Amino acid sequence: MLSGIGPANELAKHLIPLIVDLPGVGQNLQDHLEYYMQYECTKKITLYSMANPIRKAKTGIEWFLTGRGLAASSHLEAGAFISTEACLSHPNLQYHFLPGLVNDHGRNLGDGHSFQVHAGTMRPESRGYLELSSADPFTPIRIFANYLQTDNDWNDLIASIPITRDIFNQPAFLPFKGKELRPGPACNTKAEMRDFIREKIETAYHPCGTCKMGIDELAVVDPHAKVYGIENLRIADASIMPSVTSGNLNAPTIMLAERISDLILNG
Repeated sequence: MLSGIGPANELAKHLIPLIVDLPGVGQNLQDHLEYYMQYECTKKITLYSMANPIRKAKTGIEWFLTGRGLAASSHLEAGAFISTEACLSHPNLQYHFLPGLVNDHGRNLGDGHSFQVHAGTMRPESRGYLELSSADPFTPIRIFANYLQTDNDWNDLIASIPITRDIFNQPAFLPFKGKELRPGPACNTKAEMRDFIREKIETAYHPCGTCKMGIDELAVVDPHAKVYGIENLRIADASIMPSVTSGNLNAPTIMLAERISDLILNG
């Protein structure tokens, strides 16, 4: 948009000369959301041991010198894809298990040995958009995420709480599971689950879709990733995804970029 490619009315607000009127630039914003369900661990085998500053320093040095140890892993090595209903054609929930507690994006490790699962929906229906704040490229853009705007998005998340509890009630977890810390045993009705989700839900950092590929009126790039109305300009990132993938965006974005590099080499 700063270059003059985007919705004509939006560019006019900031006196940016119009190059190509593409209404879809900045539209169709999508993201994955997730919340954490957390439990006490009855055994001292979690990442809480890393709360000790000396242990933390030793682990960092070990990784720096050898590339090994606890710091060599993200610790989100166990996960699952699950369907909330048997009639679905593919899973609509994703789980990441963490042998520790993470609050406030890692700033708070809790006050004891615990574990958690990150639960999030894969096919959100809600759509947001981006706008310019000004013609100054150093001014942050305005992001309207519009999270949880549809009943289906809410229903998927609410359904995931009893499913998650059922997972942790399986015999394999019983030797390790203590009391439920979040949302807690008092959270049982759909209204209570909705309140918990509204308070604790956060982005999984999977934004995409704001320069989508397609042939409709909001498409920004064609099936070869070329920007409509501009010669020799392609986009090779997650913004061209028409819809968010049913999983993390990293690998699909790499694949997308590899494919577009082939298209460039082949003319």
